[in-house]
Amino acid sequence: LGVADPGRDLTDAMAALALEWARHQGDYAGLILKQGSPSCGLAGVKLCPSPGEPPAPVGVGLFARTLGELAPDLPLAAEDWLEEPDRRHQFLSQVFARQRWKNLLVAGATPARLGRFHARHRYQILAHCPQALGELEGLVREPDGARWPLQIAAYGRLFQSALAGQPPRRPAPRG
Repeated sequence: LGVADPGRDLTDAMAALALEWARHQGDYAGLILKQGSPSCGLAGVKLCPSPGEPPAPVGVGLFARTLGELAPDLPLAAEDWLEEPDRRHQFLSQVFARQRWKNLLVAGATPARLGRFHARHRYQILAHCPQALGELEGLVREPDGARWPLQIAAYGRLFQSALAGQPPRRPAPRG
């Protein structure tokens, strides 16, 4: 959007931009956003509660918040998160799995293809959200021809949501 005048309010323009990106979120496997940005920051963004009050580093940028609300399955990461091995692994795992899901949909999600997809990602799902595994396996195990499009959509939503969960931390080895 660019800001030549720092006093100019770009809230509406930023909200419109986020809405446009959310409409096209299916085109992306994930997004890396600028850390601390008033528009794109995912955490600790300095927000001014009201005119004249000092900013407090407690918020989420408008673009990031809107995108997260409108496209909750889209993996998002702040650039500095990629410096942390666990967060980097989490984000990249989500991105690659989302891309494989999109490829499955493009190829045509038949029951056999979904079964192979699920088998490939079973342990990844188990690591991130064990409680989702049973429901996902039920969708794979019992394809219903008349309801198949709804089952595929349900599987996709639950799969993406399951991968967004943080896997449990492994205890430190005892030595």
